[in-house]
Amino acid sequence: MDHPPPEQPHPRGPRDSSALFNARVLERVQNAFAEDPTVDLKSWFPMDYSSRLQKQKIYEQKDNSTVDIPFPLAQSVLLLLELAGHDADAVVSKIKRVIQRVKVLWQSEFAPDHAVIKCNRRIVLKVIRATSDYTEYTSMRFLQENHPEVPAPRPLGVISDSRHTYIFMSFIPGVSLDRVWDYLSDEKKIFIRRQLDTILTKMRVPITLPLPLGGTAGEGCRHTRRYTHRSKTQLYSCPQFVDFLLSNPHYASKPYVRLFRKLWKSQESSIVFTHGDLRLSNIMVRAVYTDPEEMPRVSGIVDWEESGLYPDWWEAAKVTRSVTPDDADEMDWISYLPRSISPRLFPIAWLAERAWGTVNAI
Repeated sequence: MDHPPPEQPHPRGPRDSSALFNARVLERVQNAFAEDPTVDLKSWFPMDYSSRLQKQKIYEQKDNSTVDIPFPLAQSVLLLLELAGHDADAVVSKIKRVIQRVKVLWQSEFAPDHAVIKCNRRIVLKVIRATSDYTEYTSMRFLQENHPEVPAPRPLGVISDSRHTYIFMSFIPGVSLDRVWDYLSDEKKIFIRRQLDTILTKMRVPITLPLPLGGTAGEGCRHTRRYTHRSKTQLYSCPQFVDFLLSNPHYASKPYVRLFRKLWKSQESSIVFTHGDLRLSNIMVRAVYTDPEEMPRVSGIVDWEESGLYPDWWEAAKVTRSVTPDDADEMDWISYLPRSISPRLFPIAWLAERAWGTVNAI
């Protein structure tokens, strides 16, 4: 079996937003020049380059003096930062020092200060724009307390200042499935599917308590396509969730909305815990190509930002949302979806969501 291409090196750590934005633009221009030295370089600059750069500079000037620790840091994180306690200012200062000397596992192309950083063999730090939505963290805590058998990162604390939120979690070893999917045999893909089905089935135990839908700590529901929509009130049932999905129609008449409401609500459903973004890049596997004879093992599932308590058909709807007919890898992934989240189990809801998204892709 051919080996996947080596990982491309990442920057050492997030710098100022404007510097990172310029670095991304420069990388695009340099790549275009390397491919064709006669290329019109101006065409490779974003049309709104100047305004976007200015926005990054304004963001950097925000007051960074407000520091909050919404979830206490684990002892292992305090040891990493060489701190004895939770002095907020000292923690932020130490974090910034750590960032500059560690390995960046992933960095967003569109939000350059959004990154995942490997601090040591056991601890990962996720850096995002400052937020008060801690759904990813509370979901990891929910799994740790209710489904410890699910291989998800363990939550190790959160700290926020006015610019960034820093989420500490345990490191999941392995390589993301999108990097090796093309190199796997049919037998190995089926083996991965079976493992995922076992994991998801344990996680998707129907919730019978009257808990609000969405984030497990009451953060509410979210629905992301091009933009993220959030519920304004707490939702407690599948019909209420459907009403939320239909609450912002941009290109649909009232009769059209009524039709979709009837279709969606005709799908029998229960409430289960849902990942919400189960794409190849969020599934980690081990022993993929180190030994051709050894079967790959799912080492973990990462990126729980879209997770929470949702109708059982929501995972099936979300897992195929990013797939387009010309994306060979993702189309192949659909052929190996775990049975527990297959669109074939929820045909009405899946088709309704797909069709609704076609006319309201926002």
